[in-house]
Amino acid sequence: MEHLNETSAQNGTSVLNTVFTFSLAALIFVLTLGLGATLSLDSFKQAMLLQKKYQFGCLKGKKMLSPAPVCGFLSQFVFMPVIALVFGLSFQFTPYLALGLLITGCCPGGSTSNFFTFLVNGDVALSITMTVISTVTAIGMIPAWIALASPLLFAPNRTSTYLTYLGEVVEVGSGGEGEGADLSINVVQWLGSVAQSLALVIVPVIIGVVIRWKSERVAKIIEKVGTVTGIIFITAALIVGTIDNQKLFLSGWQVWVAGFALEPLGMALGAGFAFLFRLPKSQISTIALETGVQNSTLAIAIINFTLMSAPNHIKQEALVLPLIYSLALVVDSGIFAAVGFSIVRCNRRRRMRGGKSRSKRGMFAALSSTSITTSMSDMSGDNERAYRPAKSSGRVMEEEPLSSSSMHDNL
Repeated sequence: MEHLNETSAQNGTSVLNTVFTFSLAALIFVLTLGLGATLSLDSFKQAMLLQKKYQFGCLKGKKMLSPAPVCGFLSQFVFMPVIALVFGLSFQFTPYLALGLLITGCCPGGSTSNFFTFLVNGDVALSITMTVISTVTAIGMIPAWIALASPLLFAPNRTSTYLTYLGEVVEVGSGGEGEGADLSINVVQWLGSVAQSLALVIVPVIIGVVIRWKSERVAKIIEKVGTVTGIIFITAALIVGTIDNQKLFLSGWQVWVAGFALEPLGMALGAGFAFLFRLPKSQISTIALETGVQNSTLAIAIINFTLMSAPNHIKQEALVLPLIYSLALVVDSGIFAAVGFSIVRCNRRRRMRGGKSRSKRGMFAALSSTSITTSMSDMSGDNERAYRPAKSSGRVMEEEPLSSSSMHDNL
């Protein structure tokens, strides 16, 4: 009887997980569809090209390629993994705890970064372009960073501090409880996760662009629906993540510092790097978000596929920081989006007020110039009548003298 109850409970949990997964995928699809409805093919061309033109060579007269995608790629796969590795070594995390943070730092962006870019009035086309590029190149960049960092994380003479959920601090060796676990990667399942992430970005964006091309009225409706869906998605992710991972709140402070500081530090370095390239403000904020906001769902899937042969407690250890980062992502990005959205609204109101004052000044100037022109034309007309030559037949007569009424009018 107990066995039947356990089996039914497991089946119920499995059904709920399946429903939640499909619901999440549907929300992401509608969200990205709304983002695609704000774009056109020209939006992607503007994201990839500068207003400057080549002055020599076979490309003379054509617009120069923008350095924004390259800048975003370097920020994504240099700054974030380095920050994650520094946190893992400086806080003396266990190898698998630090490995989870490193994989999170190496992951590409996703629909969340695209949505927050839209909220802060950034370059959505550039954001989607960078998401696609980083998702494809992550297939090679994540294994490369794991190979580079493993000698540091799994060094025989390295002492690490294991932070349990109860906040206890235990000094262990380099391998800790996870010593001997195999870092084999199931390539097929990993590529399947990457393909799924790409499909949830590319397919709805293409559909949204086509809808905007066919009907801008329908595109605006879809844009509003996508915005509401995005807010629901972010709120649901925060609530479900908090309820589902309550034990994370018992983790040590080092884990929380690393999870919450990873995104803002990456955003600051990405924005600074983009500023060196003298990119527009919209693209600077876009690169900042694409650098700091990672696809934590993909990170969790990659960790599960990477540690398939490891014991369950090792997987749980490696998943601690990606889960904390998922919670921090909503908070950090929400604060950034709220500040950016407020700045955009203030600037818009200021421009509107400036436009109204300029229009009023222009109206008064036009009225003044019209009245001056009218008075000048009236005066010139009176003078013409005052100095009108007398009619004569064949010979020029003397000009008629000014009448007193005409002089009075002119005065």
